Amino acid sequence: VAWRGVQAGDVISVPAGTIHALGAGLVVAEVQQNSHATFRLFDYGRPRPLHIEDGVAAADAGPARAQEAPSALGAGRTLVEANRHFIAERIELPAASSWQLSARQESWLLVVRGSATIAGHDAMIGEALFIEADSIAIAPGPDGLTALVAYPGPVQRDLLVQASAVPMRATVAAASLQQQGQAA
Repeated sequence: VAWRGVQAGDVISVPAGTIHALGAGLVVAEVQQNSHATFRLFDYGRPRPLHIEDGVAAADAGPARAQEAPSALGAGRTLVEANRHFIAERIELPAASSWQLSARQESWLLVVRGSATIAGHDAMIGEALFIEADSIAIAPGPDGLTALVAYPGPVQRDLLVQASAVPMRATVAAASLQQQGQAA
């Protein structure tokens, strides 16, 4: 078992098959494929079924791989995770600016700090937006915007966000994670 201390803004990659648990008081954003295959080995007294034999059989019991440190990509972009399944970037956009996000494939944007008007939708902390293949306008709020953007891997997008002077129209389906009872 390897315990890791965390701070606000940290990104921890937990590959499939890794036995893991979250400590008390954490709020997390989890990027995963919808597989309906969660094997619980322990559930802190909650009345959900455990799957000890299946969990142990599916587990990768080797040591955790070393995670690469986040790397600056420029223009308010930081690469926080890249693997064959998905890419995750943190974007930090200043107040009083205008940006264009180019989503060539389905993408998810999660607001983690600040606010923004995104394709005409007022997005606040904890809201996630599903963006289909589209180009959307982002106008950060008075405190700017920090968001996580996840999209299918393995290829990183060169022009994910660009400064823009002309907002574009797009359709975005928004879902408040708090309304769905999930942690952001």
